[in-house]
Amino acid sequence: MSMRVGDTVFLPRGQTAVVTEHDKNHGTFNMSSDPAVSKANSRHGYINGMSPEQRQDLMALMDRVQDLKDPKERVGEMRKKLDELRADPRQWQMARYVESEMAHMMNMFNIKPTTYTSELGMLKDAE
Repeated sequence: MSMRVGDTVFLPRGQTAVVTEHDKNHGTFNMSSDPAVSKANSRHGYINGMSPEQRQDLMALMDRVQDLKDPKERVGEMRKKLDELRADPRQWQMARYVESEMAHMMNMFNIKPTTYTSELGMLKDAE
């Protein structure tokens, strides 16, 4: 199993823990099973597979968006960030996480997209 610092893992009895350190020389991980650490780390869901810097950026975005009252405003803010991330090919992973969070929010509040993207090849007539 691949783990990074900041990832949430489940211990054998189902208890959550957060990876706090990784010793690459020995291949060991230190984890904290403190409920306060787990709760703070997963306040926007279980987000694994990101670098600590990316995780902080995503958490900051989600904290900022959560302060908005109108769900459509929340989705609008996330759309702006997603467009910004997609402009930089090195940010593809972060863009995928933001896109997933945005889709989740749209499903929760029954918000329909206003634009759609499709590949032209999919629209060709079969000959």
